[in-house]
Amino acid sequence: MRSVSNGDLVEPSSKMRTYEDRSFAVCTPRLWNSLPLSMRRSLSVDIFKNVLKTYLFKMFISKCL
Repeated sequence: MRSVSNGDLVEPSSKMRTYEDRSFAVCTPRLWNSLPLSMRRSLSVDIFKNVLKTYLFKMFISKCL
């Protein structure tokens, strides 16, 4: 499910830290919601992929320096 206002995905609640927390259904909404809003509102998949690649590259470089 999505929040209409800013495109957030609803994160399923889990009571304990288990393998369930690493499942696709739990990790995907968490990762999507952590992306900048401007990136999530990309007009096409190609634009999204390009912006995501740049974003991940900048994150990698900032951790290496």
